[in-house]
Amino acid sequence: MTEKPKFNFGDTVFHARCENTEQWVECVDCSGTGYVTIIYQGETFTLDCEGCNRGFMGSTGRRLSYSYSPTVLVGIISGVQRECWEPFGFEYRISIAPGTSWVLKECDTFCIREDAEARAAVLCQELMERENAKINTKHKPDTDKSWAWNVNYHMNNIKRMQKDIEYHTLQLNAARKHRNKRLPHD
Repeated sequence: MTEKPKFNFGDTVFHARCENTEQWVECVDCSGTGYVTIIYQGETFTLDCEGCNRGFMGSTGRRLSYSYSPTVLVGIISGVQRECWEPFGFEYRISIAPGTSWVLKECDTFCIREDAEARAAVLCQELMERENAKINTKHKPDTDKSWAWNVNYHMNNIKRMQKDIEYHTLQLNAARKHRNKRLPHD
């Protein structure tokens, strides 16, 4: 971390950033059908696709994805402050229009437009790699559960419920045997 800020009040700076655009794409897991077929323990199962599951809407065959494009924000520094979390160094506040300001990290702020454009391209490339990795994973987004986990979950619940049914059937059968017996009176 530097002891002295790179920029001062009134400096014109170029900030590297990425703009994202939402887009709905065909789910790579189910190829847009809303269902996946897996083989688990030698058996074939067709399940609702968890990759494109949208809660109460179910599996739609489409997934939300983001595309990123590099942009450069130009502004005049109107504030400088030390970032309290290491290793960021300083933050800069710029005013880009009346009533509109941004807080910028030093590592993404430059005095030359071409440097900011190069950094923005790198940032967008990193984000696109993460987005592609997320889309191509065989796990439901935002969880660590695999397709096999889903099948195993349902199989285990069936086994547990079958044991419950057996237990409760035995309890009711025992109650039926004793229904005509009277309790002794004092």
